[in-house]
Amino acid sequence: MSLVSSLTNVVAYIFMTYVILVTAVISNVFQIVAYLLMRPFSLTVYRKVVSFCQYLILSQLSFRFDWWGQSEITFYISDADRPFLGKETAVIVMNHRNSAEHLFCFAIAERLGLLRTFKAFCADYIKYVPTAGWSLSFNECIFLKRSYEKDRGIIVKQLEELHTYPGIFWLLFYCEGTRFTAERHQTSMEVARSKGLSELKHHLLPRTKGFKLCARVGRKY
Repeated sequence: MSLVSSLTNVVAYIFMTYVILVTAVISNVFQIVAYLLMRPFSLTVYRKVVSFCQYLILSQLSFRFDWWGQSEITFYISDADRPFLGKETAVIVMNHRNSAEHLFCFAIAERLGLLRTFKAFCADYIKYVPTAGWSLSFNECIFLKRSYEKDRGIIVKQLEELHTYPGIFWLLFYCEGTRFTAERHQTSMEVARSKGLSELKHHLLPRTKGFKLCARVGRKY
């Protein structure tokens, strides 16, 4: 029975992977066409098309989180803040330890109806990754080189462009700027000791310059 169950799981995984790859390729084609033919004439229509294509891709990942992973999410939120959850544009600040966090974010955004317009600060190389990376690029995610001097202009420019975005969206921000590893943690704590900062056991030191810039520019809108 366990062998049959294992084979069934493998077949299901391969099938779902095939479906999401095909969906992503088709979505990229529509996004490219929209970029060339719609964006020059109507930015609003272009954004609606590429966000729908993004939803076709990310919703399948959210499905895996819920159905395949059989995961549940519990919200802890005050009564005062609850009416605003998913009802306004926001910067979501998270710690970054592994890839599962992306699925977690997608699942939350799906529950709140924000998966279509979900955006994030991403490492620059991701925009060159076929299918998923291209889709995020078309959907106006902000790609950074992890150097404040190089990224400052990019952050300001793209946040100003997002000011005209129709409707609400979430912008995901990983405060460490990279995922947790033992080697990076050791280096991060050496920096903490050299600056007289508290040492963290389970996280890297947050990169505050980019967040402060994001908050400062965001307040204008």
